[in-house]
Amino acid sequence: WDAAADISNDFDFNSISVRVLASNDELLSYKKMLPIQISGYTDSVILDNVPLLVRLSENIDGFNYNDLAYPNTGADLFFVDKTGENVLPHEIDTWNPNGESLIWVKIPEFKSGEKFYAVYGNNDDNTVNSSKAVWSNYAGVWHMGEASGIAYDSTFNCLHGVPSVGTNKLADIKQMVGSHDGVVGLSSINATYKVVAGNYMHIPSYDALGLGGNFVFSGWYKPESGEKYPKLVARSITWKDN
Repeated sequence: WDAAADISNDFDFNSISVRVLASNDELLSYKKMLPIQISGYTDSVILDNVPLLVRLSENIDGFNYNDLAYPNTGADLFFVDKTGENVLPHEIDTWNPNGESLIWVKIPEFKSGEKFYAVYGNNDDNTVNSSKAVWSNYAGVWHMGEASGIAYDSTFNCLHGVPSVGTNKLADIKQMVGSHDGVVGLSSINATYKVVAGNYMHIPSYDALGLGGNFVFSGWYKPESGEKYPKLVARSITWKDN
């Protein structure tokens, strides 16, 4: 099946069965394929295995949640590469059938013009997906979108963040697990600023990561107030003015 030649736009297969040459080589029946094309990346370097954020909503021409077999969960949604021969790992960050859904998809070759497909409408729900495979090159990934409690690690390492609290435990833990709209889905709010008297998200198995002295930590932060030495990420749990 030559997806690039046969499908140039969103195409309705109705109940026709189409063989997708995936790892399990199963016969999948679905209704819709939605083409997605990477644009705006101007570098000539092709990046390998990049987690790409896909934003799905009914503002996209041809996409409707009612076309999914499981519109309330997205359980039948999966992604294939431009050949249709390989299923791409994905993780649903936020599923919102009344608005915008956020899905991370691992793209084997990230370059401008690269095309892949969202596939959905399979009533059998027999697709196989490992959401943690999206982050196989990462030591830890925390979306921080939980409404309360633990911040779950999306990688295979399962290094979940535990809210730790200071002197006023009841008040501080409520401050730590508040949430607000963020850059990607919900974000956690930490309303206090001194670790020794406030709160933080503790990753209890840091030493098991084996990161050594050099590693990259990235994320989105919106500091609205704080003292002269703000601490966003630290290995130490004690406060020092310097």
